[in-house]
Amino acid sequence: MRGIIPVTGQVIEALRDQFVDPVSPPLGGVVPEVEHRPGMDVALDGLFVGDCPGLVWTNVIRLFRTDQFPAESDTIAPCRGTPAAIIQVGAARCVGTVDAQGYPPSAERMEHDALVGLDDAARLERALCLAARRLEDKNLIHSATWSAAEPIGPQGGVLAWVMSLTVQLA
Repeated sequence: MRGIIPVTGQVIEALRDQFVDPVSPPLGGVVPEVEHRPGMDVALDGLFVGDCPGLVWTNVIRLFRTDQFPAESDTIAPCRGTPAAIIQVGAARCVGTVDAQGYPPSAERMEHDALVGLDDAARLERALCLAARRLEDKNLIHSATWSAAEPIGPQGGVLAWVMSLTVQLA
């Protein structure tokens, strides 16, 4: 499954095109970098540092074999079938919260936070479309599919959007 390393690199580059060095900056502002995080869960370490610049990440959440992509095959003999992977991408931003007197954020602030999140979700999808095309052009994958974008939160002053890309490795 060494083929996952260049695949993940292409996903990171596509995210950079949308969030770090975009032609048009994200509504929530550019982020300093795209982080490659380990494991299933992504801690929001560093999100609240400075002016809360946002966090964009990718992490590999599953490696498997398949003979009927995108479904995982549970009847394949060991080391048979095509290797496949599920790669998660996400964008997290700070959002307005209840103030010290217990008042919620203004309607304008909540609308701004919602629009920033929707812009991030659209950028995640564009990044996955771009990554899938690049991966196919470079013959790194046979096929790809991705999930819908889904929000997480807002909770604890954070709203995140996540998607996953499932690829059949070449």
